[in-house]
Amino acid sequence: MTTKSGESPPPASKSKISPVYYKSTAQDVVEAAYGRWNEILNYFGITVSSITTKHTPCPVCGGTDRFRFQNKCNRSGLLDGRWVCNTCSEGKLLNGFKLVAIFFGIDDKETFKRVAEYLGFGGKKSTISEEERKQHVIKNQQRDAEYKKQQEQEKKLLEAKEVGAITYTLEIENTCVEKSHPYLQEKNLGQKVFVTTKLHTVCYQEINSATQKIENKTQIIKSGSIFIKFVDVSNPEKFIGAQFISKGKNPEKERWPKRPIAGTPIRNAIHIIQGDHSSPYIGIVEGYATAISVRMATGFTVLMTVDEGGMRRKAERIQQLFPDKKLIFFGDNDSHKGHTKGQDAAYNGAALTRGFAIIPPKFGDWDDYRQKHGIVHTKTEIDRQLLEFRPAIEISDNVSGISINSAILLTNGKGASFHDALINHTNSYCICPLSGGKARISGGFIWSYTENKVIAPLVVSLYDKALIEQCRKVKGKKGVRFAWAVTGKEQKRLYALAHVLEGRFSGDIINKEAFYRLLQQHAKHGVKISPDIFKYIDCLVASRINQAKTLTKLDTKRYKHLRLPQVNGLLEWQPALEVATNRTYKAIFVAAQHEQGKTKSFIKSLFIDANTRNGGVVIAHREKLITQIALELKCFHYKNYNRVLSGFRLSAIKGLACCLNSFYLENKQEHFLQLLMQADSIFIDESVQVLKTMLTSELMHEELAERLTAAIKIAITNGAVIYFTDADQTTEAIRHWQQLLELNDNEILLVTAEPPERHFEVNVTCSISKRYSKTSIVNSIERNLYNFIPSVLAVEIEKEARAIAQQLMRMHPNKNIVLLTGTRCIKNGEPIDATNFIDNIQSETANIDLLIHTSVIGTGVSIKHEDQRFKKGYGLFTGDFLSATECLQMMRRFRNVVEWDIALLFSPQNMYLPSFYKDIASQFIAKRIKPRKMDIIADEINFATRKNKALFIPAFNYLLDEYQFIVNRQIARDLKMQGITIQDITKEDQEALMFATPYELKEAEKGKKISYSGYTDEERFSCEHALCLDYYRMSSMTEDAAYRWCRYSSRMADYRLELLVNILRLDPTIKEVEIKCAILNEAGISLELIQNQRLTSEKTQELTTSIISRAPELVKLELLDERYTKINKPPERPSRFISDWLKSLGFEIDLKQSSPPEREYQLEIQVNEPMISRLSLETLSFEEVEKQAQKTEALVHKESGLSLSQIAELMNLTKVQVDRLTKN
Repeated sequence: MTTKSGESPPPASKSKISPVYYKSTAQDVVEAAYGRWNEILNYFGITVSSITTKHTPCPVCGGTDRFRFQNKCNRSGLLDGRWVCNTCSEGKLLNGFKLVAIFFGIDDKETFKRVAEYLGFGGKKSTISEEERKQHVIKNQQRDAEYKKQQEQEKKLLEAKEVGAITYTLEIENTCVEKSHPYLQEKNLGQKVFVTTKLHTVCYQEINSATQKIENKTQIIKSGSIFIKFVDVSNPEKFIGAQFISKGKNPEKERWPKRPIAGTPIRNAIHIIQGDHSSPYIGIVEGYATAISVRMATGFTVLMTVDEGGMRRKAERIQQLFPDKKLIFFGDNDSHKGHTKGQDAAYNGAALTRGFAIIPPKFGDWDDYRQKHGIVHTKTEIDRQLLEFRPAIEISDNVSGISINSAILLTNGKGASFHDALINHTNSYCICPLSGGKARISGGFIWSYTENKVIAPLVVSLYDKALIEQCRKVKGKKGVRFAWAVTGKEQKRLYALAHVLEGRFSGDIINKEAFYRLLQQHAKHGVKISPDIFKYIDCLVASRINQAKTLTKLDTKRYKHLRLPQVNGLLEWQPALEVATNRTYKAIFVAAQHEQGKTKSFIKSLFIDANTRNGGVVIAHREKLITQIALELKCFHYKNYNRVLSGFRLSAIKGLACCLNSFYLENKQEHFLQLLMQADSIFIDESVQVLKTMLTSELMHEELAERLTAAIKIAITNGAVIYFTDADQTTEAIRHWQQLLELNDNEILLVTAEPPERHFEVNVTCSISKRYSKTSIVNSIERNLYNFIPSVLAVEIEKEARAIAQQLMRMHPNKNIVLLTGTRCIKNGEPIDATNFIDNIQSETANIDLLIHTSVIGTGVSIKHEDQRFKKGYGLFTGDFLSATECLQMMRRFRNVVEWDIALLFSPQNMYLPSFYKDIASQFIAKRIKPRKMDIIADEINFATRKNKALFIPAFNYLLDEYQFIVNRQIARDLKMQGITIQDITKEDQEALMFATPYELKEAEKGKKISYSGYTDEERFSCEHALCLDYYRMSSMTEDAAYRWCRYSSRMADYRLELLVNILRLDPTIKEVEIKCAILNEAGISLELIQNQRLTSEKTQELTTSIISRAPELVKLELLDERYTKINKPPERPSRFISDWLKSLGFEIDLKQSSPPEREYQLEIQVNEPMISRLSLETLSFEEVEKQAQKTEALVHKESGLSLSQIAELMNLTKVQVDRLTKN
């Protein structure tokens, strides 16, 4: 482009606006320009008709109305200079600086310099001469004059056209007759309407947009068309035109052509079908057939607005016509068309007028609904929806409820249903539907700042406060409320239950299907649930999930965005390096996951490049991480600082790596800040955590944080580029850094990476319980320990981690179990040095059977064994102390663990945010008195932490999807999570269950006396027999199995027996199973032993000898007590030793005396019935065992040559019995 001022333009440059030439920052210049763009543009000779939002000629390319300013102010009433031209800016909004640049054909840097000089920054004057400026003014004045002349001409033609439309309307109306019409007949509407009886020609004039000349035009109105007369929405007494519906369909489009008479001002047009004037409602619809159907179904007076846009544009003027009426907007359900224009238009109009919006349940408009379901059903559905619209219901002192279908007006001027607003506009501001003041949409409700209360969604037609209170009082066994809700199959009861459980939706009740499934378990013949209840549940679940996404989801539209691809399984960093080395942006935010080369490929390359100039600085918040980075980059570690180095520059020491903890030391701060200001490049790794630490840590006081921020800003002013890297980058964190460093959107680049391919699976179980010891996780870990499967357990709360570790160490003294927390490291019950353990975590964990850890394994630490040591991972998270991101980090530290079981435990009250929004309201007030920027950001970070807690479960589930985990979500079986059943227990069940309770337990006797239902929740948790009963109930357990499950020693014995059997069966899931089976065989242990039999004294002695010979190996297998390996232990009698050993495996042992003449004592072994069934063991009864033994003995005697008589005498049997034994 040539320079319009006549001067030679500087070479094209891609550099962004830079404030380095000025004493003040770029933001100061931008602020000074607010409200002065009329003055600035006139000074530079750029004249527009007016600095308003009206369409005008473009000062660059001309045109007629392709240019306008946008009034999007930071200060009330002042234009910010943003403009749009369909040609020059290609329809995109650009700022005033860009307009000057395009007008003169100069680059952004020179433009910014000139505007800054004019505004008094830098003390220089503009280089534009006065003569050049006057020429530009004259040229633009001529263009404005031509534009005004053309506008006046168009206005006269339009006025003539509108007058003609009125004339032709009255003329055509006089030739119409009332009769039925094919258009309505096809829709089963027999009403008589006005139909034209002759052909009419409408003549008018208009300007040809291409030639700018006036042309004569005609419009043909055919005979047989429906005539629909329009009146002015502001004055119904005034006719302004008409619309016609053809007498036949268009054969190509298969639609009835509809068009208004030429000159009809559609923007002001409505058609009125009179109805019952005593009704409190006025119906608003789009189309003609819909208007007739609604009038038939309701009797209302109905207004037709021609199209969906008219509902919004004309709503307030219609309300002025009927100030005492409530407007009902009958919108179309356009979901089947892939958009929601019909619904949106209705809710827009309703929100603007405080009216109601009613949408058909099925696809189409209300006339389509009538055609399918009939007029009676249509009236019933409309009446049902109208019941929803009642005054706000006071639920409590700080909570009011309105219909989930209510119309909500957003601050951008658009309307939405309460349901849609909660799901799709979470965190947006809106107009309070109660007071008209400021409000904010949150996860599942609206917080009103003016009312200082929560506005909750309700299904008003089903809301019954008495039933809800009754449901709240129903307490006792799990599931009793579900049983109460299905009684009588009343929808109000079902809704009362949903209302009481609202805090649990998206928690342990993950969706409407789960709610339905829980109800069906208590309804003998099934139960039907109202769609409104499902809609209510969907709303609560989806709104919380979508709000949770805002905690972690990146806004790639706000900033310039670069997406890095995967090539052959590796991330391609070259595009990011090219952009970075061009130094186009002042800040680059990088979001890449671990092991994608963020440090080795990206930071290292740029760090080396920076050291060829002034040097680079790396900052992180953890000592461990910064040490690893310093080793990788081969740079100076700041912990090694001494005064000798105070005179060196960054490039001389090959850059610097510093932990924020080092920065706390006062004797190092000044030198560090000096080096930071010198830096050519600054890298902040784990930038989200650095931000939190810098602004919320007690160690980092306010002055220190401000000095650090100021030093970074000076470095940027001097030309440095700052890089923020974090696997868990968030939009909020980017925005906070942007505020602190005073950066513009166009000075920031966001780099994201295509995630690596993963094959991770995770089972997620949600529950409202916080009974860690009752979860299935602990039971699964116990089984893994028995089966020699190394595992890891991530526990959020240190106290609970210690309790679980103590329990498992006590149960498995021979296992290598380590507890690693933020304060200690305990290995097999003995404390060890935690720092040394973490520093050498790869080797330290190489032979561990179970690693239990808390958040101490954080940034900079990862575990990856070549032999994939840990086969299974477990997690117990609540969100009380850590965010969903931090909990996921605890899992990601274990690179080889691909299979996880996670239990998410929460309290429903944590899922409410009202009190948090009270804090937001106080922040809003505080901002009015201009507090320090750092204080505001720190408050927002603390608020975000609490919001993370409230939205923990949906946020965690969303992150799992983002990281490509294959997720299986489920509701917890209550045995696993609480030890109480999910089903209601009747009196008959109680009696049956009591028989399954081991009578020797005192709690069982107590239970029999006071009855099962008499237990409180606290008693049930502490009562051992409750677990037995519930397990019996859920698994259809036998009485013996329930007995064994209840007793810890019996349960452990069954585990040992199962382990022994699986080894003998060579179960492939057991590590080194062949070696272990060989050990058992050498000890004389085989599957033949696992059956009912009698061991003779000789067999007992042999078995004792063989077992003792392999005692150390059997102890390692946990099949023999450790005391038998002690050297000085006195020997035990074989019968005593074998008896004790078999009892430890769950066998039932009895000492029997054999028949004469030997009369020796033998061990009678019997496998317990539950284990026979559980392990599918083939066993014989003792009668069968004894018969088999007699048969074997008889055959031995016969082979030795004894006669039947001799054998009978020896075995004390008859001759006939011996004959039968030897023959079979």
